[in-house]
Amino acid sequence: MLLARADSGSRLVVGVVAFALFMDYLIYGLLVPLMPYSPAQATSEAQLGLLYGGYSAGVLLATPLFGYFGDRIGYRLPMIYGVLLSATALALFALAPNLYLLLLGRLFQGTAAAASWTAGLALIAEHYPEKRVEMMGYALMGSTAGSLLGPLIGGSLYEAGGYSLPFAVTGLRRP
Repeated sequence: MLLARADSGSRLVVGVVAFALFMDYLIYGLLVPLMPYSPAQATSEAQLGLLYGGYSAGVLLATPLFGYFGDRIGYRLPMIYGVLLSATALALFALAPNLYLLLLGRLFQGTAAAASWTAGLALIAEHYPEKRVEMMGYALMGSTAGSLLGPLIGGSLYEAGGYSLPFAVTGLRRP
């Protein structure tokens, strides 16, 4: 096993962070093939580009804030906020009646990623002072797996059942 040398508590930290990073990129990738087909569809390439960039803008703006607050309040609360923001972003994307709410969903999605990444990697750095790089490598495998599987799953679900199916699988239903 990859983490055979680490004790079970240590594996749990890496596993939780890897799962959070996996879900971040899985949801990011799941939404990418759906953007052109949203009922609140972008009407130009510039608007579609704005939606793609919305995630990155959220990450760019929120990362220093979560870093600052993580040093003051710890890592647990930012990780929880990341999960809640991710769920909110997914709901906005599923139910958005217009482009502005789609963009807000993408900004929330990037903000959620900033929370998970900042808190998660700091948590690993704290728990593994001597094997920090190795453990971060294991955790980052989660993001790579999510970015590999997200578009594949999102596109496949769209083809199988239309725009609503990927959201139904994630627990959200479009009216």
